[in-house]
Amino acid sequence: MKSKCIITVVIGLLCCGLFFGIFIDTISAQEDYYEISIVEKSYEIYEISEINAQTIIYYNISITLKNSGNLNSDDVTLEIIGDDELPLYANDTIPHGGVREFKWENEDFFLVGSWDHYINISYYPTDPTIGRNENNSGEDSLILKYNEASGDGDTPGFEAAFLLVIIALYVAVKKYKK
Repeated sequence: MKSKCIITVVIGLLCCGLFFGIFIDTISAQEDYYEISIVEKSYEIYEISEINAQTIIYYNISITLKNSGNLNSDDVTLEIIGDDELPLYANDTIPHGGVREFKWENEDFFLVGSWDHYINISYYPTDPTIGRNENNSGEDSLILKYNEASGDGDTPGFEAAFLLVIIALYVAVKKYKK
């Protein structure tokens, strides 16, 4: 009798759990929302010039935002701030399931100095009365590399020399153990 009662309670709980699981998933699937994220960020050096013994580097910058939600976004502002701390803005809405590419090209964005530069990227609702949350705002950064001498900053042939040293140490250890 006791075991039948326990089995009935367990089966009842499993059925309720299954019912509520399906019911809650159905309710959450019905909600309208948008979820913005940065899916791509890139740059290229457009031009380098010398003015008054200072290097001016002009960049083409491209940042792509994606809306993973099922609702068109509110108007979203994308802001970039370079080392000079002067912000640049662009804004647009992003359709549900779609992307928007924001670009600053040619002479729109430049920085002074022949070194790597960092820019901060942030996006948020343009309307200040809309509360910011994890679905409609965020931050990231981008390092704008500058290296005139060699494209990647590596010392050519270093890996081969390192490999030869490792092989020599291996052979020396083998001979020492004999």
